[in-house]
Amino acid sequence: MLIRNQDCVENQGRGVAAFQGLGAVATAFPLATEAGLELLRAGGNAIDAAVGAAWALCVCEPSASGVGGQTVLLIHFADGRTRVIDGHSCAPLAASLDTVSASQQRRGYRSCTIPSTPATLNWVHLKYGVLNRARVMAPAIRIAEEGYGITLLQHRQIRWVADALRQSSSAELFLRSGLPPGVGCTFRQPKLGLMLRRMADFGIEEFYDGAIAREVAVDMQSNGGLLTEEDLRNCTAPAEIEPVFTVYKGHRILSVPPPGGGLQLLLALNILAQLAPSGFRSTDEDWHEAIALAASAVFRERELGFILHSNSRYIGPALTGDVTYLTGKVIKKDSFWKIVEKG
Repeated sequence: MLIRNQDCVENQGRGVAAFQGLGAVATAFPLATEAGLELLRAGGNAIDAAVGAAWALCVCEPSASGVGGQTVLLIHFADGRTRVIDGHSCAPLAASLDTVSASQQRRGYRSCTIPSTPATLNWVHLKYGVLNRARVMAPAIRIAEEGYGITLLQHRQIRWVADALRQSSSAELFLRSGLPPGVGCTFRQPKLGLMLRRMADFGIEEFYDGAIAREVAVDMQSNGGLLTEEDLRNCTAPAEIEPVFTVYKGHRILSVPPPGGGLQLLLALNILAQLAPSGFRSTDEDWHEAIALAASAVFRERELGFILHSNSRYIGPALTGDVTYLTGKVIKKDSFWKIVEKG
């Protein structure tokens, strides 16, 4: 999101609105983008727009966003500061290698972590937004209640998992007579709208220590899940931390530290810089090969890093911000070649 001349700045714990008609919002779904623009026009600042758009994505991008997920924000302030709002979620207390199998980690009730999205969006909005919670959540509630047209991508995604949906209570929501809804079919989520409205009216606490929390815990218990009322009640506020960064072609690139994927992004940029110091043409086949090589290398390195976590090979130092030997501009050629050539 880019907002010229109206970046949110901290003012005694609250944000300052200064929208003067120059702004832009970009999201993964048109209605979420419209939600952000609507809040800017209503006098909101960049944080109001970002939070409102995120709530909207919880409704209209169910395959990638949702109130049951986790949220991380990267915010650049007008005074030059850049901060990460780290809302990564945690596993339920009962989760362990003994209680969650490899297949259960990928799908089903036991794959669920403690949802941090409501807590994180609420926290950052309270600290830096200017509109009230009900106004910021209003677009998402409207989309849930009125519905939107199923896209071609969503139709395909539902088709891909239709068999699994038929075996769960989600079939009632995502299928029509046992089949994926057609492209353009109006998709309404009244129960989700009711839950969002309840949080808007009574506070996010309803999700973690109220009626919503109790319903989630009952559903989890009935379907073999591990998430409990205690897990939800103990969900903590996000941490405000420094980003990690590197310099790529003269530009300072900032991203989120582990467990987010920012470290891999920055390392990949360093690898690309070494593979092609003068760059690639956008139509050059070597460009696609370099992207594939860099992506494969950094994710392989990440897996090795997790395996060697106890030795603090890079996950430990990354958490303290000391990642210059991996993401800084001084990365050595022999270091990146060792990463690329592994495996």
